[in-house]
Amino acid sequence: MPEVAPPGADTAVPPDATLRLSPGVEIVELPCVVDRFIEARPAVRHPTLAAPVAYLGEVELAPLLRCVRSGMTPRDLARSWMPRVPPRKGLAIAQWLVSRGLLVSQTGVAVAREGRGA
Repeated sequence: MPEVAPPGADTAVPPDATLRLSPGVEIVELPCVVDRFIEARPAVRHPTLAAPVAYLGEVELAPLLRCVRSGMTPRDLARSWMPRVPPRKGLAIAQWLVSRGLLVSQTGVAVAREGRGA
């Protein structure tokens, strides 16, 4: 199960970048272990992922992606995911999604990222 790095651990996505879901994102049902039982859960599949992802840490990913609307910024996403996800963690998840190509620039231009040393 992938973990979300803390904000700033990788590259930072500008908080005002307008985003949309990548056309390669698919939501599929997969068996997952939930409280010691196997249950069908939605998982996210994308060409950049080695395998479908159902959870990032303790957070179910597909319900978050269902909230994404074209033109939302990372801040908008973090707000829309509350109270399920705290704001800092929401920004980190948005950053993870951009870094893997699941969220892309709304305009089709590469999302500018700032490195830690910038």
